Amino acid sequence: MRATPGPREAERLALLNEFAVLDTPAEPEFDELTALAAEICGCPVALVSMVGSDRQWFKSHHGTDLQETGTEYSVCTHAILGPDLLQIPDTHLDPRTADNPFVGTGGTLRFYAGQPLVSSEGLALGTLCVLDHEPRRLTDFQTRALGILSRQVMAQLELRRALALKDTMAREVDHRVKNSLQQISSLMRMQEAAVDPLARPAIAAARQRIGAVARVHAEMQKTSTGLLPLADFLDHLTGDLSESLGGNLTLATTGPNLEVPVALASALAIIVNEFVANSIKHGFPDGRDGRVSIEWSTVEGGGLSFHFADDGIGHEEGTRPGLGSRLMLASAMQLGAAYETRSRPGEGTWVRLHLPAAALASTHAA
Repeated sequence: MRATPGPREAERLALLNEFAVLDTPAEPEFDELTALAAEICGCPVALVSMVGSDRQWFKSHHGTDLQETGTEYSVCTHAILGPDLLQIPDTHLDPRTADNPFVGTGGTLRFYAGQPLVSSEGLALGTLCVLDHEPRRLTDFQTRALGILSRQVMAQLELRRALALKDTMAREVDHRVKNSLQQISSLMRMQEAAVDPLARPAIAAARQRIGAVARVHAEMQKTSTGLLPLADFLDHLTGDLSESLGGNLTLATTGPNLEVPVALASALAIIVNEFVANSIKHGFPDGRDGRVSIEWSTVEGGGLSFHFADDGIGHEEGTRPGLGSRLMLASAMQLGAAYETRSRPGEGTWVRLHLPAAALASTHAA
């Protein structure tokens, strides 16, 4: 017969749903535990049984091909009512199981022992149970072992829930950060149109910096390894910047599509944004034609070399560096990169970065 549900049944079923284990594929971590439980207890069948509202589903089934049954035939509905092992030495003699079709005429279930799988909330999701075709009783050692194995099953389930919750929280945080960046950018765009024309370039520059951060954030969501394909990342970033170029400028990127750490990509995003913004602002006055290029290559020893250049008007040596130039230098220092820049009237401006292998490796740990 089916047991009368406990007083916290609704809460228990909600928790079982939160664990999201029903109808998931078989996993060796659980199959190894049921095989071990069967061997230790000397029983032909062992199950990890998750007890739902109208069925019990077997996350692992050793010694049987049965994957689920209705709860009206479930001995586990009785086992989950208490925190301790439920042992029925002879199912023919126990009123909870005597009328069970798996026990009666033609049935083969004569022995049941089920250890509840109790969550950190104190609710049993199901059992680790062993079954036999003959009446019997577990020894004290077998009883202790089944309890230990049940806690291992529950530890696996708790770990999966914790990881799923972590992923959910991370996605929620990412979603909120993305929305916040979009809102700030939109507000700045509105402010840019409303303020005094003399203040508009500063607001536009700040908006572009926020856009670079947003691009890094968007690319980070595409990776589970902490690495980004460099060429793809810079193509996307410069595509976002292209709206600022005007019809007379071109922006080109050239280099291998190496996978680089997110920390490197983040610093590069600032350098690229500031170099392009400086080129547009200072290198090509009066709407003149021109080209901005970003090139990179591997160097001997495993490092990377970057070359940022424009063919604009350039400027005199000794010109005081602006905020953009200082941001580029700070980002290069963050990466441990060698930084060199030069600008001459009529020859344009370039920046070179050399990132040695040791510095590249350090960004992995950043």
